[in-house]
Amino acid sequence: MVALRRHRSMVISLATALALLVAVLGSSLVADAQEPAPPAVELTPQAAQDFLDERLPALLDEHGAPGLVAAIVSGGEQAAAAGYGFANVEQQRRISPSTTVFETASIAKSFTTMAVLQLVDRGLIDLRADINTYLGQGLEVADTFPGQPVTMHHLLTHTAGFEDALGADGAPSAEEVPSLEEYVAGTPMKRVQPPGRFVAYSNYGMSLAGLVVQELAGTSFEDYTAENVFGPLAMASTEFLPVSEARAKQDVATTYYADGSPTEAIHLAGTPAGTAVTTADDMSRFMRALLGGGELDGQRVLSPRSAQQMLTRQAGMDPRVAGAGYGTWQFQLGPPPGFGHGGDLPGIHTQYVVVPELDRGIFVAVNGDDSDKSMAVNPLEDLRFSVVKEFLEAFAPESAWPGAAPDPSVDLSRYEGAFVTTRNSATDFTKLRALLDNLSVSANDDGTLSIKGPSALDETWLPAGDGLFVAENGEDMAAFVEEDGRVIALALNINPTQAYEKVAWYEQPRLHLLSWAAAALVLLSVLAWPVAAAIRRVRGRARRDSTRGAFLARLIAAVAATSSVALIVLLAYGLANSSVLEQWLFTSPGWLLVPVTVGALAAAASAVAAVLAWKHGWWSTLGRAHYSLVALAAIVFVSLGWTYNLMWTPFG
Repeated sequence: MVALRRHRSMVISLATALALLVAVLGSSLVADAQEPAPPAVELTPQAAQDFLDERLPALLDEHGAPGLVAAIVSGGEQAAAAGYGFANVEQQRRISPSTTVFETASIAKSFTTMAVLQLVDRGLIDLRADINTYLGQGLEVADTFPGQPVTMHHLLTHTAGFEDALGADGAPSAEEVPSLEEYVAGTPMKRVQPPGRFVAYSNYGMSLAGLVVQELAGTSFEDYTAENVFGPLAMASTEFLPVSEARAKQDVATTYYADGSPTEAIHLAGTPAGTAVTTADDMSRFMRALLGGGELDGQRVLSPRSAQQMLTRQAGMDPRVAGAGYGTWQFQLGPPPGFGHGGDLPGIHTQYVVVPELDRGIFVAVNGDDSDKSMAVNPLEDLRFSVVKEFLEAFAPESAWPGAAPDPSVDLSRYEGAFVTTRNSATDFTKLRALLDNLSVSANDDGTLSIKGPSALDETWLPAGDGLFVAENGEDMAAFVEEDGRVIALALNINPTQAYEKVAWYEQPRLHLLSWAAAALVLLSVLAWPVAAAIRRVRGRARRDSTRGAFLARLIAAVAATSSVALIVLLAYGLANSSVLEQWLFTSPGWLLVPVTVGALAAAASAVAAVLAWKHGWWSTLGRAHYSLVALAAIVFVSLGWTYNLMWTPFG
């Protein structure tokens, strides 16, 4: 159970990445889709402080995390801020909103976006121009789709069409972390979709945006943001730097796994995408600047237009479900709409949401995963999400979603199929995320849809017209995306950071898993050979294979089986050990490819041996049939390994 909970936090950060709060909010917004939401409570400083003092200690105890901090802003001021629990459990060091520093994780993308838009305000960046206009030699984005260049608009809305290969995002040690320029130059992420077609969360894309800032400013990205973003906003404890360096000079909160043990260090590249630290008080100032049209305490950091672009929808799969602002995500469709960003790293979970229409917002940071005593059974109900959910329910409730009802007269079969996350890798083993994050859609006779998968918050979905469906439990909406008259994708309101692309029958993750399992079972049947030999020996009927070739054939098949077992054991070990899995995900060690690579050689040799067995009459007819089946299983197992980038090839 501990291992499952520890791994759960990583699955959230990789498969859904940061915008899942909408799912939590939905449960309270659509209980009765025909009734308007209750009016918001007046957000006075006293009401804000009462909310923090009454609800946060209770939620902290309920979820069992070590500590959290929160800040609430309203009417251009910080209405309240407080910390609860411990920044360091072993030292019993309390959390302070003014002095305890937290890793921001991906909230840093909003800081990077502010830096980009400052250069837009100065006329140095055109949001719709080819991004290669601003990049130096050797840093250019490939012209994969001629006539469809990647633009800054695409980078800021995660619609550039890049793959998301996590293996390039980390390094084995702090000393080996590449510079921003080295990271971009050495990590040519493949363009797998035309720009603007799908939303697919991209750390690489935001790092590329930060590199443009560095190139145009003529100084390091870290220095530029310090002087032009954090300095003018008096965010004295906020900066872009690795947490290991921050600990040397600031009171950085220790982060913890669900079992209470401190997290292992990971060393991330791509600074603009998530390597920053901050305090609750500093985040309060950042939210106030956004709500103030880009100005705070007489210091203007953005034009009103650019500030508005961060807090209005700029892209998305369907306007009826949540989408993206510039460097933000839509958390409430509204009215009133809400925008912000979240962040997840091992043991750290952050979130800010502002509601421009009501001039209010909240920031929350938690320095640990929910413990085993947490009553939350859904990862969308972690401590950070629960705090923000209750805040918005009380102080910024959203209007109801559209009504929906079954319609047996409508043929819904056109929506059926398998849908796989668009946030996936094309080049490294993190493509395995497709096995975790996919949806299966089928039509029911009663005029409803069934949507099944880890991200589906209900199984039954009611039609709301023109490809829009509302979950029967009222917790989510789904919009189907069409192209040239056919369904190509599915977008869930719970998570605007990605879509789900419809795949062919032979690309279905469920089919792959079943085939992998069946192949593994057949390969394991080679254990029958030594068992049968031992039984014959005990009965005094021992015999040897008729030829050396027959013996070598079985030895080769045993190597193929051993390779499959080795891969299964490795993957199981990674899933059971969060810190190990994190290192693999962000460094993509080459030795992970050894089992399938060795298995590929053995599978090829087994196929040849199967032909020779029939030609030379090795074993009985049943024995030859069994061996042929084992060789076929080895080929299937290796083929799937190759499909998920688990095999080394000389072609890269």
